Amino acid sequence: MIKGLYETHLYVENLERSIDFYSNKLELQKCNYESERRAAFFWIGKPKQFMLGLWEKPKKDIDIRHFAFECEP
Repeated sequence: MIKGLYETHLYVENLERSIDFYSNKLELQKCNYESERRAAFFWIGKPKQFMLGLWEKPKKDIDIRHFAFECEP
């Protein structure tokens, strides 16, 4: 279970597939979806505590990023 992350934003190739992963596999709570901007935002931990933003871009425009979650043992 993820415990915390202050804030980060990631570029993803397929927003719907990524929303499914972060919602269903990592059990994050979606807090906003902007279809026109092709972006989705998730709360990590308590609402308004930590946030993850996902932004859809073409694969050729995505570079490698790194972030780390604090997890329960």
